Amino acid sequence: MGVCCGKSKKSKNHEIEHIGFPEFKVLDRVSKSLITLNPNEIQRTSFKGKAKIKQDSGIGLLLNSQIFLIGGSRKSGTLTSKAFLIDPLFETIKFFPDVPVSVKKGTILEFENWLYYIGGVSHLTKPNSDCIDTPAPFMRINGTLEAWEILDDKFSKEGLSIKNLLNPGSFVYSNKIYLIGGHIYENEKLRWNTSIYSIKQDGKIWKLIDEQYELPTGLNETICIVDGATVEILSERDNENKRFKHHFKIFFPTKQITKLEEFPVYQEKLYPPIYIWSFTILIGNEEMGVKKKGENLWRVEKIMRMNEEAKKSFASQIGSQKESYQVEVIDIESISSAKEIEEPEKKDEHSEPEEIEENQVEIRTHKKLKLENNIKVSHDEVEVEAIDISVGHSESHLTSIDINDAPKQIEEVKQLTTPLLGLLETLTIEEREVFARFKREFGSKYSDHTLGRFLRARKFDYEKSRLMFTNYLKWREDNGVNEIASWEFNELPQVKEVYPHGFHKTDRHGRPIYIERIGMLQIKQLFEITTEERMLKYYIREYEGTVNEKIPSCANLAGHTVEQTLTILDLGGATTKLMSKNVYKFIKLASSIAQDYYPEMLGKMFVVNTPGLFNLAWKVVRPWLDERTQSKISIEGKNFQNKLFELAPPENLPDFLGGTCSCPGGCINSNVGPWNNPKYLPKKNPNIIT
Repeated sequence: MGVCCGKSKKSKNHEIEHIGFPEFKVLDRVSKSLITLNPNEIQRTSFKGKAKIKQDSGIGLLLNSQIFLIGGSRKSGTLTSKAFLIDPLFETIKFFPDVPVSVKKGTILEFENWLYYIGGVSHLTKPNSDCIDTPAPFMRINGTLEAWEILDDKFSKEGLSIKNLLNPGSFVYSNKIYLIGGHIYENEKLRWNTSIYSIKQDGKIWKLIDEQYELPTGLNETICIVDGATVEILSERDNENKRFKHHFKIFFPTKQITKLEEFPVYQEKLYPPIYIWSFTILIGNEEMGVKKKGENLWRVEKIMRMNEEAKKSFASQIGSQKESYQVEVIDIESISSAKEIEEPEKKDEHSEPEEIEENQVEIRTHKKLKLENNIKVSHDEVEVEAIDISVGHSESHLTSIDINDAPKQIEEVKQLTTPLLGLLETLTIEEREVFARFKREFGSKYSDHTLGRFLRARKFDYEKSRLMFTNYLKWREDNGVNEIASWEFNELPQVKEVYPHGFHKTDRHGRPIYIERIGMLQIKQLFEITTEERMLKYYIREYEGTVNEKIPSCANLAGHTVEQTLTILDLGGATTKLMSKNVYKFIKLASSIAQDYYPEMLGKMFVVNTPGLFNLAWKVVRPWLDERTQSKISIEGKNFQNKLFELAPPENLPDFLGGTCSCPGGCINSNVGPWNNPKYLPKKNPNIIT
């Protein structure tokens, strides 16, 4: 999006600079609402996610848009230990492991593949006295840990201890974490910290280094805005006069500290700066400040005082300049004095949920965090109270079985606690802008997952993605795909005898496992049983079932994002007949459906038991696949089990792949998986096609 940011003079003919940057949403922790800014709207809406959002929680921004919150104060005055990530664009919540100490305030920084919690506050309760603020531990977490790692005791004993720093500001500059201001807590007394410290890891020892700066004043609840070699500092909120008491800039190469004029934007509660393209944005209570990197001038615009006419004018100016930064003329006075938007009426459905008691067993997962011993899995609004992977009815014409072994049930969920990043969880700011635009055009009937797959397939090039998606919509209409679920493929049992294939359980990331024994394919007999047209229609039916039932069911069981499949192609028993023109034609047709109409469904493919002649066949097949698909394919020979077991446990693999499972009637025909259990099937949304 773009934002028109006016200067202080109010005039109908006042010149302003037009600044362009992507759409974004921010969370107002005071009102528990979202502020949305894009070319079509500037508004405040209630946040739909269900979580305890505290005004004084520790906060950090990941990818400059996702909001990480830790702890905060309850109404009773006690603190919480909850940690979770909010994605304002999709209004989703993902939970991390609780921090080991109840905390409030502080900052979460993303540094060298770790998340660090720094500068927080904890409570010390003394007999016959109120709680007093003490420094919270310095801690971190990453995708390989099941819990937060406290680092306090790993610091050198020389000099000031990090245990004594209370609520400093923090930022990353020149591959270091810096701490500025706050208080020093010693002998149960507080004094101002007027120095700047950096944190350095030297092997197993951590050090707190005094950088020899002398700050002009003490700082409290500091905002640090990094811009090249300078850091702009805001501190000490004056809630009565709606201003920051301190505003100065530090120039690192010379250690020069310069006092600046009063900052034009005020925040009631700490919200980190947002860095988008070549701009820095600071969101305030009723206005936002925008500054081009390398410049000193902040431009301010009221964002919460717009009537409908002013919003429309504002939005039209935003949309008119996407890349350039030209001078435009708008009515600044009408925007600044317009009626404030009314707060949304709070409804019961948006009320905060009850907090989980300390003794309740719960597992929460996020991204690559592996958490074990799951008796209860919680994921946003999806809750799996009891673990049950007994299979009910399989898909039509396939044999179904039941699994009632309780230890295996628990083990199944334990293997699903290593989530992978979803397609929409790793978007850059620019990609989020493209996605938001794509969703406005197509999102009324298609899920975020479907839209995201097509964007990813075309590297978020809007026009290429749009062309691919409109071709897909026409193809669906021409082939009656919306009604294909009821189409019957009665010859399937006979087809599987000459072309063994099917789904069987899930891998360690919760993804459905699809297996083809391609080495046993008898192409001549296959097309004596059925036709090419019916086989392609069967493929389409299977893809629709995978998108709409199998993958969502796996996500519901796992309690985290699942979006793709693990595919295993077994070439055991292959002969030169596998290199016939009919086989190549069959493979090419099947792969074209996958790439053109169901892109980004493949997470990983193992091609195993490859014979010596495979290299010749691969040279023919490889050019049919795009580069992203090729990068997901691992070609293995006979000794593939160790690599395969890294992704799929042996008990979830058939014995012919080295696994320990032997389903009645054959694993490849069993279709065992959570998609057969009504408990895990997704709820149908009549307004969403796929």
